[in-house]
Amino acid sequence: MWDSPEKQQSDAWHALHGELSAMGMYSDPDFKRIDGESGTKMAIRFVRHLSRKGVKPDCGWEYSDREEYYKCGCGKMFTFIDDGIKENNFKFCPYCGGRIVEESSE
Repeated sequence: MWDSPEKQQSDAWHALHGELSAMGMYSDPDFKRIDGESGTKMAIRFVRHLSRKGVKPDCGWEYSDREEYYKCGCGKMFTFIDDGIKENNFKFCPYCGGRIVEESSE
């Protein structure tokens, strides 16, 4: 059973918020919060702030031959109908927005 688009969007936001929090959204002394700012606007500003500092969030994707899908670092799963990440020109995770880093399965 697939989750509704609203649930997927909510899950993606929570995953992104968790990652940004872990990267210092609330503790970075150079990043100032604005009272009354929405969470989405603050997240966008923080990603831009990190980009200016040269920091890019990553999302590790590991392919499971047995299951025939990618396990995403943000906790989701993704499958392509044909080929893989590079062949489909995927650069960012559609769930958390992190830059995809392909990890080898062991």
